[in-house]
Amino acid sequence: MRSVKSKLFTGFAVVIFVILLLLAITSIELFSFEQENKALASLEELGDDITLFIEEERDSKVKNINRYVEIQNHLVIILKGREVLFSNQTNHKTEKILSKIKREHYYDYDDHDDGDGDDDRYHDERHYNDFIEENFFQIENLLILQETIKKRHTLYRIYLGVDEDILDKDTDDIAFGILTLVFVIYIIIVLLGYFLINKTIKPLRIILEEVKSLQGANDLSQRVKESKTNDEFEELTNSFNLMLGNIEKS
Repeated sequence: MRSVKSKLFTGFAVVIFVILLLLAITSIELFSFEQENKALASLEELGDDITLFIEEERDSKVKNINRYVEIQNHLVIILKGREVLFSNQTNHKTEKILSKIKREHYYDYDDHDDGDGDDDRYHDERHYNDFIEENFFQIENLLILQETIKKRHTLYRIYLGVDEDILDKDTDDIAFGILTLVFVIYIIIVLLGYFLINKTIKPLRIILEEVKSLQGANDLSQRVKESKTNDEFEELTNSFNLMLGNIEKS
């Protein structure tokens, strides 16, 4: 037969485990969401810087834009018309990324104004399954921001990307830290819970031992020692002693 203490402790430990696990999962999900939002915000900020640079500087400087603009670990590809003006990736990787964009992202445009006064034609039809928000899309493990600007009747397209593997690694590191912290907190709480439950149940165990000793004594004049706990255990002791007194009188 399981004791009251073991039942209380098991229930307490399970409840605390579930609560801490839910808190850990929620914290990890919120951190992952925040990481993605920060990544998108950093891409937008970088896009603004590059757009401003292209508008103000000559193409010769744009070809070496990494000397003037802090690119960090982002993917950056700048197209002037159909020409790759700048890329911080290898030629092979640049062509691979652009081919995937062209395959899934149909566009049609004229590089220059035809002189009829109309704006350059630019048709943009997205076929991506995973759009994060406007101007953002995903190709494999890359979150990509696309920007387009027109300068002197020429269309420039900018592709900025961040590798999701980097975000996932940061999330995994944080998740490990959170789970480790949760485990330590769980152990501490369980130990404190065991101590408190044991202290709370101790008067009941004393009453039980007193009752067992009275059963073996066969002496109705004996009484259970009063417990000054000011709770239900003291009330139980007084009620039991009153019952013994009534039995003795009868």
